[in-house]
Formats: sequence, C-alpha cells, structure tokens
Amino acid sequence: MKYFKINFRCFLLLLLLLLFPAPANAETLEEDRVIAECVFVNQISVGGKTVAKAREALEESLEEAGKAAVTIYWEQTPVTATLGELGLVWAIDEVLEKAATIGYTGSLIQQYKERQDLRNGHLQLYAREYFEEETLAFFLKEQVAAPNDIAPKDATITRENGGFTVTQHENGKEVNQEKTKQQITDAYANAAVGEALIIQAAVEVAEPMYLTESLQQIQDLIGSSYTVYDDGKASPTRSVNVEVATKHINGKVLNPGETVSTSKLMLERTEKNGYQMGTQFVNNQSEDAIGGGICQASTTLYNALLKAEIQIDDRSNHSVMVTYVDPSKDAAIADGSKDLVFTNDKEFPIYIEGYTDGTKVYFLVYGIETRPENRKVTFEYEVTYRVKSESITKKDSSLPTGEVKYSGRNSDEVDSLLLKIVTIDGVEVERTELHKDHYEPTYETVTIGTG
Repeated sequence: MKYFKINFRCFLLLLLLLLFPAPANAETLEEDRVIAECVFVNQISVGGKTVAKAREALEESLEEAGKAAVTIYWEQTPVTATLGELGLVWAIDEVLEKAATIGYTGSLIQQYKERQDLRNGHLQLYAREYFEEETLAFFLKEQVAAPNDIAPKDATITRENGGFTVTQHENGKEVNQEKTKQQITDAYANAAVGEALIIQAAVEVAEPMYLTESLQQIQDLIGSSYTVYDDGKASPTRSVNVEVATKHINGKVLNPGETVSTSKLMLERTEKNGYQMGTQFVNNQSEDAIGGGICQASTTLYNALLKAEIQIDDRSNHSVMVTYVDPSKDAAIADGSKDLVFTNDKEFPIYIEGYTDGTKVYFLVYGIETRPENRKVTFEYEVTYRVKSESITKKDSSLPTGEVKYSGRNSDEVDSLLLKIVTIDGVEVERTELHKDHYEPTYETVTIGTG
C-alpha cells in the first residue's frame, strides 16, 4: 500500500508537469531547437528549421535588405549610401526567441492547439527593425555634415584708441542630425522592401557664438585693477611670465552665462607659449618653474572681476602671502589644483582687457553699467589671526668672518577674510563675507660667516 501511494504521488507530479510545464526560458534556448511549422518572420519561412538555420536565413535576408540604396541630399548635394552603411539592424535573436517558443509553452493542450492552428494557416512574426544609433550618427557626422556644413563666423571685438571696433558676424549652415535621423527612420518605415530611399537632410541656419549686435552693447568700464609687477628688483623672467599671461587673457569675451577658466585662458605654461623660468611658491617654499609669476596676472584680474561684480565660481589663495596685494585679495594658479573660474552672470556680454606697461599689470572689464551712480562697492580685508615671522640666524665657518648672506623672506602666518561692502549715498546697506584664507609663515635666513 505504501509503495502504491509513493508511485501515485509521482504520477500526479508527472501529470502536473506535462499539463502545466514551466515556460521556456529564452536564455536557455538551444540552437538545435526546431521551430514549429508554418511560422514566418518578416515573410521568411522559418517553420521546421532549427533556431541556428532560421538565424542564418534571417541574417542573409538582412544582408540583402541592407543593399538597398539611400540618397541623402545636403540641399542640392547628394550623399549616397546603403541601408547597411546607415546601420540597419533587425532584432533577430529577439524574434527567434518568440518563434522558438510557439507550440512549446503552456500545457500540452495549449501546445497542441497552437500547432493545429499553425497547420490550418500560418503565423507571421516581424523582427523589430531600427538603425544602430552610433553607426547612423557617425555616418551623418562624417559623410553628410563634415564635408558640407558651413561654419558660422563670429563677430570680433577689439579695443583700440580708447574705443571698440566690432566686425560683422556671418551665419553658417549645418545638418540637424536628430531631425535627419528621424526622417531616415520614417522613410524606411514607409518604403517597400528593397525600395531606394531619397531623403532631404534637415539643414538649418547656424548662428555664431558671438553676434555683432550683442558685442556692440559693450561700451562701459564696469571694473578695473592694477598691481606693480616690476619694481626694479623683480626677476626679468618672472616679469616676462606676467606679461605673457596677460596677453593670453586680453580680448576675452564672455556671453551671458558663459564660464571660463583663467588657467586655460593663459594656455599651457610652456616655452612654446612664451613662458620662461620664474619664481613660484610650492609647499611654502620658493622654487623656479616655467611660468612662475603668472599668479600676479590672475590676482589682478580677480580684483577687476570683484569690482565688476562678476560671479566667481572658484578661487584659491596662495599658501603664503604675496607682496603685491593685501591678504585675501590674491588668486593663485596651480596646474590641476588651483584656478580662477568665473561666469558672466550679466544679461550682456563682457570684454576683458589686459595689458602691461613695463612696471604695472592692468585688467579692465567692460560691459554695460546698470548700477546706479549712488551705489558704491568696496572690498576690505580683515586679519583675524597673525603670528609675526622673525628671521633665523645661522653661523657658517665656511664663510669669511663678517660676511653675511640673506635668503628667503619673512612672511607672517595669517588668517584673514574678505568683505564686500555696499553703500548707497554713503550709507552701508550690505556687508558680505566672501571667503576666509590661511597663509603659512616663511622665514628669512641670515647666515653669518665665522671662518
């Protein structure tokens, strides 16, 4: 009796598995599975074929379909290709997964019914057809747009003899690639099998970044600053670096909303770009490096931008105090770590003029003065902590008695902050703390000979 019960349970389990089998898993479909009779994909018979043979038949058909000619016109200029070159794809695996499960899923009764229905007619499936995005985009960019698009020409602005000269901009023409992609897709969807396609590319007017009418608005000086870079004692090469950096920045125009890196404006610090060896501070120590001294250009520009009330996005102080501006008014440049980044947050373009006169470096910011005359903006620094730096004296027997050598310089350890103060008719209405800074100390070394 016990033996009978065990077998009866096994029989029930087997019956349930036959009547209600688990659905076929597409990921485990085997290449030698035979597709049910009378199944068609894209009007190609795959019934009675293995999945592998059906795939071969569909791939051959796709290859043939990909030979259909396509002509894309850039206005009157034709560019020829094939559907295959545009990246035509059939989702073959996807449709075969569906085809291979017909007559094999569900209960035995369901499977039998599906197969009987197929014998009485046929089942037509369609592979999803589309253009591979990267292939189509690359073709339009390299074969249609690149040889034919006409680049727009920016208006230019220069400052000469106390005034501005603005040139006329020129519009260009360019392919709207997204619209053209859609036109190709729509044309293919509506074409007969093997029909040649003719598409008119969506060519549109391309406006330049800088427009004549926009640059002509620039008239007013809205912020300026200068610092002394050569007091007669400065290193000649450091002075050269200040002058070169200033020239690279001079003439920069920023449209409303445009952001720029001062380090990038200065270009890479190389001899090819005009830079020489100069003194700079690294880890509180002075050392010579290509481009040493460029921070004085960025610092002077920073103070001009402050006075113009241009948005500052990123600014860093030096590790030690510099001698050419007050604490918290400097802006250091260090490749990969420190930069002066700013955004034109005005509703009009701005023009940056930078120049040197042999002793001083100047930066001026021009735009449209919209601030009332009775409103004044000043910037004040405040030292919140200071430790006086004192010289270090050393004795050196290798030097003759009485000979003295000096190296380095004294620079206090300082914590400071910068305040923006706004007054109207002389009455303070706003006091804003912009940033806090810490400067490490440096020490002058005095070496006295005892030999």
